[in-house]
Amino acid sequence: MKGFGNKTIKKNLNSQNFLKEKLKKEAFKYYDQGDLDSSLKLCSSFISKGFKDVQIFSKYGIILFELGYVKKSIDALERSICIFPNEPDLYINLSNVYKLNGNLTKSEVLIRKSLELFPKSHIALSNLSLILIEKNKFIEAEKYALIALEIDPQNSNYYYNLGLIYSNTDRFNASIISYKKSLEFDHNNYAANLNLGAILLKLGHYKESQKYLEIALSLI
Repeated sequence: MKGFGNKTIKKNLNSQNFLKEKLKKEAFKYYDQGDLDSSLKLCSSFISKGFKDVQIFSKYGIILFELGYVKKSIDALERSICIFPNEPDLYINLSNVYKLNGNLTKSEVLIRKSLELFPKSHIALSNLSLILIEKNKFIEAEKYALIALEIDPQNSNYYYNLGLIYSNTDRFNASIISYKKSLEFDHNNYAANLNLGAILLKLGHYKESQKYLEIALSLI
């Protein structure tokens, strides 16, 4: 009887693990397909069954925000952090929600917490740089933007961030170099084309400016 009981427990565990993985796989599949409602339902079902997975908890909070449920998204991500307090990505996601909702102070606190857990996260470093840009703290923003770029030197957005910092601190030649470097890695970067064209126009380089502004216009 003891052996039979062990087999039953093992069978139930295998069944639970199969269901857990199936729900997770389906939730991510629907999310990748753009079906947020179906993905949300599967994430909710996963959580309601008592399963624990940081990716599902994180995705649940993200989907709630993308569907416009800001308060529910914040609540979900804060609960996730209580369950997984050492997962830096959860702090990044919650920071993004607060930033997009206009709360830069809370967003900065959270992104710094993420960096305490994982100091070499180029995503968190870049996000902190962007928050500081919005707070007009350009010198400090430059510090984190450069570190992010050291870690991920082929990221178009990180060169764009530097271009933004340099243009806001009247270092226009450095800004032009950064925007052009950004476009080397992503020539369809709308903001880089637009800002580069605007700076060149300001400096009187009309023909070159027109080139980038026309590209930006074509990307709208």
